[in-house]
Amino acid sequence: MANSKLATGSVTTNKLADQNVTTAKVADAAITFAKLGSDANQVIPAGLGPVRWSGATLPLGWDWADGGVLLSDTPYPTLRARYIADGFPFGQYGSGNPKKPDARGAVIAGVDGGAGRLTSATILGGALLGKRGGAETVPLSLAQLPTGITSNGSNAISVTTNRSDLDLGLTPSSTGGGQFGFNSASGSGAVTSTGSNSISVTSNNTGGQAHNNVQPTLVCNMIIKAH
Repeated sequence: MANSKLATGSVTTNKLADQNVTTAKVADAAITFAKLGSDANQVIPAGLGPVRWSGATLPLGWDWADGGVLLSDTPYPTLRARYIADGFPFGQYGSGNPKKPDARGAVIAGVDGGAGRLTSATILGGALLGKRGGAETVPLSLAQLPTGITSNGSNAISVTTNRSDLDLGLTPSSTGGGQFGFNSASGSGAVTSTGSNSISVTSNNTGGQAHNNVQPTLVCNMIIKAH
């Protein structure tokens, strides 16, 4: 039966018996996106993704999410128009040439939208569409070390020293002769000092290197629906 024999819109779902249309009864390439909806983007919209793809080559109608530029002669004009209309969320090359999202070596997070789960503390500029954040490794600062590690202290001290004095006294040893002798006298005692001392501690058994900050990861390609 030729298409000209069927009026537009005459074949509807309620006019077809259940399971009447099978794969064997549909000619190859007879059903296209255009036949499924007035706009193919209603089925799978351009820009869907980035999504994980476990294959090594692109499926038909998809493109790599690699940050590439969509020039005016791109085979994906719908995708290009979307990013232009959205204000170049993933950047642009030159003037008016949007870039695709670059999901290489990155995980995907949802726009925060005021939830307060991703902020400018970890995402530069806040978790808005197209922003990036996070790091593979992170060095710890002193402020991030656990409490209870003491770097200084103060202790009371008491110091006692013994002394010995030589007391020279001049006493006459005879009268009228003008001669004098030296008689020595000795004494002893103690001097006590009290106070406090301060100490500081520097740890030399740390390297100050960054530590790994990556969750358990399975690596796949990342792709976006292109048209």
